[in-house]
Amino acid sequence: MVRRLAQDVPGWWEQAGQRLAELKKAGAAPPDATATWVAARLVGRWPGGTPIAGCPLAEEPGPIGADPDAALVYGKDPEGWHTPLFAHIRKGNPRDGLVLSPGRPPLAASELDGRRIIRRGIPFGPAYDPAQEGGERGRDTPRGLLFIGYQADLVQQFEFLAKRWINEPDFPPGRNPRVGADPVLGPDSPVTFETESDGGSRATTLRFGRFVRTEGALYAFTPSLPTLRALSDGTLDDAVEVHPGTVLRVGDVLDAGAARLTLGADGNLVVLDPSGGHRWSSGTAGTGHDALFGRDGELTVRTEGGATVWKSGTAGHPGARLLVRPSGDVVIQDGDRVLWRASGGDTG
Repeated sequence: MVRRLAQDVPGWWEQAGQRLAELKKAGAAPPDATATWVAARLVGRWPGGTPIAGCPLAEEPGPIGADPDAALVYGKDPEGWHTPLFAHIRKGNPRDGLVLSPGRPPLAASELDGRRIIRRGIPFGPAYDPAQEGGERGRDTPRGLLFIGYQADLVQQFEFLAKRWINEPDFPPGRNPRVGADPVLGPDSPVTFETESDGGSRATTLRFGRFVRTEGALYAFTPSLPTLRALSDGTLDDAVEVHPGTVLRVGDVLDAGAARLTLGADGNLVVLDPSGGHRWSSGTAGTGHDALFGRDGELTVRTEGGATVWKSGTAGHPGARLLVRPSGDVVIQDGDRVLWRASGGDTG
């Protein structure tokens, strides 16, 4: 899944400064806090990528090469006093800090593993520079992020995260006042900034405009890692495979380009070349009704009553595969051993 996300960077920093003034007035921010301090709470990270959970006052980068998220947990921060419950990285992955209703213990992080996705971002456009309002680094220059997400189930992972967590004001659920939508990606929404006060929690409501808009999106299929490795080293098996138990009926075609395996209207199982010429046939015209690739590894042509009128002679190989190859071959293969080849003649 790929999305082009336009970002309002000037608006982001302007609103961070405005909300900072409100937090200081409410006594919910340190006197020396800056707009960067506010922005870090919206994202859940400092500009360098370090999570604020481990260093709430200022960024403290770890050793070069170390994973900044290796020790990232929220279980001891159920109220969001250190990493706000509305913070982008917490909304998108609550880890061990998801409380389904106030007063209950958090869910185990392992219970949410099925929602996790792999995310990568590529920025586009020049960085914003307030000193160049009329130049290419000014506020009107298009800029943003090309977001790439990988998941096994688009609906239960990315779409669930976007609808049920990120854009949902009542997530985590059951809190009064509500947490609010993710201020980084979500729509215009008030959020509840909670701080510790007299042994309890004090809520300050902040309102943010929208900073990110989707300009384009693409859902695409990505092959598995073994397939990509085989493709890169030239060993990819790109044959059309007929699974055991498959029945071919009149009109069914398995097309690999240079070879097509089909059962003709006359009942003849044939392999055709790209021009429609016969490369091989079972010789069952007038008697064939369907073709079965059995679980024992044998390909047969049967009459309407189920009697066998042609067979490949490959029974006894339950692990065999029937392959229609782009090279023009149609074979039954057990491991690396070819048991039968259409272009090599019949075994009836």
